[in-house]
Amino acid sequence: MLRNHQKQAVNSIELAIKKGVKKIKIEMAVGTGRFYVLAAVLKLNSVKEKRVLIVTSTNVACEKIKKVISEGEGTHINYEIMTYITAIEHVRSGIDYSIVIFDGIYFGEEYLGALFDRYKSAQFIGFTSTLGESREGPFADVKSIFTYSYAQALLDGQINRFNSDDEIVKLCKRMLIHN
Repeated sequence: MLRNHQKQAVNSIELAIKKGVKKIKIEMAVGTGRFYVLAAVLKLNSVKEKRVLIVTSTNVACEKIKKVISEGEGTHINYEIMTYITAIEHVRSGIDYSIVIFDGIYFGEEYLGALFDRYKSAQFIGFTSTLGESREGPFADVKSIFTYSYAQALLDGQINRFNSDDEIVKLCKRMLIHN
């Protein structure tokens, strides 16, 4: 079952997909469930009938995402998942995708351009844990449609690595002041 912030992220993505937004950017801090959001997006009615390519940085991330996708209901999902390097090699396959999802939009900047060029008619969804940072690349000009910061996750009790609520509140206030 998705947490509230994850449901909000999925709803934001679904709305953007339905509106035909070309580039969709989601910012979620490490440990807040990006892979669960990604899996939930694949199960949306607006996505189920489409061919989806998921691109991530490592084989380990590929396996984690596959595991999360396979959890829950057994909906048939038409997707492929691969690393950036494999995706670049796969470009020549001639397979088209309606949606391309990137887990880590700043990791493979050098690869993103080629994928954007190849799948021009696709919608692109970019997940990043690098919040508020603007870099070069295809997502640099894209405003995030959903942001869930580490400070917010701490305040919401979604991440608890501290001994007391007082420590969490103090840290969050410092983080929010400096951001």
